[in-house]
Amino acid sequence: NHFLPFFKRLRLRELSAAHVRALKARKLEEGMHPNTVGVMQGVLSAALNQAVYDGLIPANPCARVKKAAARGETPMRALSEREASGLVRAAEGTRDEALIVLALRTGMRQGELAALRWEDLELDGGRASVKVRRSADTRTRTVVTATKTGEARTIGIGPRTVEVLRDHRARQREERMAAPTWEDPEWVFPNTRGKVRRRDSVMRSLHRMLAEAELPADLRFHDLRHTVGTHALRRG
Repeated sequence: NHFLPFFKRLRLRELSAAHVRALKARKLEEGMHPNTVGVMQGVLSAALNQAVYDGLIPANPCARVKKAAARGETPMRALSEREASGLVRAAEGTRDEALIVLALRTGMRQGELAALRWEDLELDGGRASVKVRRSADTRTRTVVTATKTGEARTIGIGPRTVEVLRDHRARQREERMAAPTWEDPEWVFPNTRGKVRRRDSVMRSLHRMLAEAELPADLRFHDLRHTVGTHALRRG
């Protein structure tokens, strides 16, 4: 009822993010409820994920299109350069300094940072990078799966971020040696027992840093990802 009349005889390999955005815009213009359009995008994304898994297309075009949603939801907020620097200063010397720096340099999702392993980091050589392969959901029980889009991606990082991560690794080794038990030494940002860290623990820490940096207490972790995207767009 919706996809075939809109895409017509467009070939699967020709389908781009621009086509998906156009579909979203058309349905909203026709008066369809934003939540319904968002569900429609989810159905299309699931189908295209299967196409990726089957090797028919290299990537899912829906992954680059924000889902439609009804107004009234809490808007995303981007920190200014000054505010982001203030948050980093508030995190300096804490257990979460590297977590905040990496979030503000790469735009990784909170679940992706929770599921990051040391084997995913390349800190030596001329091309330092982070390989994002998986995501952790800790809202009920801890579940580690593939990323939200089902695709791995590599993000380059600069010398300052590399330095922070190396210092973080050294501090973590000391913490691990002092701990009575440590479940898995490969998590980059675990809890104090070497397990996947829960979202609420990260948020408590973030709220303390926001207070120290005199930033709004209602800032969400996902707003750090939005900050990265906003600044990247401003830089072209």
